[in-house]
Amino acid sequence: MPVPAFALPYPAPALTVPRRRVILSPCCENPTCPRHAAIYPSFPNSQCASASQPRRAGTHAGHVGRASRARRNANGPIMYTDVQAGAGALSVDERLCVAVDDQLPKQVERILAFARYLSWADLLRRAYEAELPNDAAASNDDASMDHEWRSFGLMSYWYSSLYVVIEAWSQLELTDAVLDRLLAHPKHLPALLRRYRNAVFHYQPSLLDPRLLELLTVGAAHVSWIQALHGEFVRFLAEYLHGLMVTDEQRTELRQDIERAVHWYPSRHPPAVESLEHTLRSVREELARSPDDGSDARQELKRSLESAEAVLREGCHNWDLLRASILREAGVT
Repeated sequence: MPVPAFALPYPAPALTVPRRRVILSPCCENPTCPRHAAIYPSFPNSQCASASQPRRAGTHAGHVGRASRARRNANGPIMYTDVQAGAGALSVDERLCVAVDDQLPKQVERILAFARYLSWADLLRRAYEAELPNDAAASNDDASMDHEWRSFGLMSYWYSSLYVVIEAWSQLELTDAVLDRLLAHPKHLPALLRRYRNAVFHYQPSLLDPRLLELLTVGAAHVSWIQALHGEFVRFLAEYLHGLMVTDEQRTELRQDIERAVHWYPSRHPPAVESLEHTLRSVREELARSPDDGSDARQELKRSLESAEAVLREGCHNWDLLRASILREAGVT
């Protein structure tokens, strides 16, 4: 019996295109390797393959796997290219180690898995927030109680799924100054959230589990903490992925790959700000490609671009102020 498409963790590969993905990744501290020492000094010691020694597809020396065990932030690029499948031996550039395989390297797969759990938490958060306005639309007590039951269920599943993201964060040994402070909350909120998750996802014979109340009775402090934690996980992953690539073209390709894998992509700013930023970048690139003919239309376009860029800066500034306010309420200053 075939597995239903919705049960597959990732989309099936496109087998009609006979190409393999090559992931070029800085991998060592070898001082004779000019690329790696400058980009990834935190990687474990290893030796680069000699440029004169070809390496067959699928026989990468394992540098990427060792690197994934280092406790680190993602601050170096992984650059994508393509080669024809079955092309035989590949020359290894003296500056880069080439990993050629039919699957993503382990550390990339683990980050995709992290993104998957965070995307599910974000899906539940958005569903919960979409339910909140329905309270005002409730026409009677029954409708109001239905709304409260739905919103409490969505909130509980959001909270619980967010704790799975905490578990993934811990297992991946990721670190971030803001998130580390949130996860070390003096009121032991991560532990209370773990117990809340257990009460939600493990069958209990009673309707009201005391572990639910342990977190909820913390009051507004736990609400601010949950909001801040979720937002910072999204912010971290967005910055992580942004830092993996060097050019906008590479970032666009990576985004498309991740959206195909988990049908979601984290945003550093609200969708409206991200959309405006993308549009303005496209306009700037188009202007750069076109010679300046001094026409009134071009000058008007430049003025409109400057005005839109001012709106973008204001939007980013307001978003940063909101983030700072949420963090303050969560105890991070």
